[in-house]
Amino acid sequence: MKNGGPAFPSDGYHVQVNSGGAWEYPVAEKGMSLRDYFAAAALGKMIITTWNWDATHAKQDAYKHVAEVAYKVADAMLSERDK
Repeated sequence: MKNGGPAFPSDGYHVQVNSGGAWEYPVAEKGMSLRDYFAAAALGKMIITTWNWDATHAKQDAYKHVAEVAYKVADAMLSERDK
């Protein structure tokens, strides 16, 4: 499954400042995947949108359903991005 690659990669230096002065050290972090970032963005919108969970899903399945839909939205966004 494609994940879009890293959303916020960092190949650089981190500066640490303390009482003895400042020093730098290299960092290389991939960060979250673009798919995870898209899903989180979709999830935020879905949570603030009015949903009638009681009528459509048992309460224990509601969170799982929202997560599944968020990743479906993320996959659709990645698919559009690849065109």
